[in-house]
Amino acid sequence: MTFDPFADTAEPAAPAPTQEPWDEAPAPASTTPPDSDVHRVRITLKGGSGHDSPWVTIDGANIEDARAQIADKEALKALLDDVAKAGAYFARLGNGGSRLNMNGKPASQQRPPHQQAPGGQQRYCEHGPMVYKSGVGRNGKPWKAFDCPNSTCDRQWVN
Repeated sequence: MTFDPFADTAEPAAPAPTQEPWDEAPAPASTTPPDSDVHRVRITLKGGSGHDSPWVTIDGANIEDARAQIADKEALKALLDDVAKAGAYFARLGNGGSRLNMNGKPASQQRPPHQQAPGGQQRYCEHGPMVYKSGVGRNGKPWKAFDCPNSTCDRQWVN
């Protein structure tokens, strides 16, 4: 017995069934799943602007259902209060409420004292005396500038 590597060993494919003209056409498949979210409404209430703020989402079958769920103002207020308390508690568990320094004590929340401009230089804007600031930029280069006390006027850079 010899092996022929070029022999066709697969069985021939069955011919595709043909539809006769008198057969009924198959019903088109539904494009909408049975439990569709097509007309659902979601209301999202966020407790703040940060990523650590709690969210409440209310899902309604439609607009009327969503509005009905928030119509009871006292129940909604109670829910939001409960979520805010739970969010604050959960943030404390993850130390989200306070930052600890290396000694295990809360880090100081005070700003460092204002630095004095070189040569006692002072600049003014329409809001009063400007604040001298210095730091190191993302590029690693030091910078010095005067800032508006209201943070509305343009920063004045010191050369």
